[in-house]
Amino acid sequence: MATIRPATPTDMGFLAHMLRLIAGEPGKPRTLEECRADPRIACYVDGWSSDQLGVICMDADARIGAAWLRQFTPSDQSRGFVSPTIPELSLALVPEYQGRGRGAYLRDAFLALAQRHGVNSISAAARRDAPGLQRFLAEGGFSPVSEGETEITYLHVCQ
Repeated sequence: MATIRPATPTDMGFLAHMLRLIAGEPGKPRTLEECRADPRIACYVDGWSSDQLGVICMDADARIGAAWLRQFTPSDQSRGFVSPTIPELSLALVPEYQGRGRGAYLRDAFLALAQRHGVNSISAAARRDAPGLQRFLAEGGFSPVSEGETEITYLHVCQ
């Protein structure tokens, strides 16, 4: 059974690994060096600290996923930017645990936690060539709010 716990500074390497998984094309994670070299990707881990909302998904003693929020400004050029007052979600699960309901658990538990922390809305981005991620976001209550050439930006309003 999966559980979540708060992310801490000791999880930064794991967050960077999770970022690698979601930064590339479906099934083709980027290297850590590629993520660090691209400011539009590096910003999701750089500047994150444990005073911002983030969790690690655990299965027994193994870290299997993570979800965290980052607040951005228009000049940060993040992928799913909506407003400086709306944080953007990053969520990833290690491939071996995908398709088993753990991602939905992580998403739903994290959204409930965000709401308890007073977060009103959350944005997220999905590549146009990732219909599974688009469905995953829609199933979590995210609605598309803008579409670009390669990505769709979604918004979740916490109820």
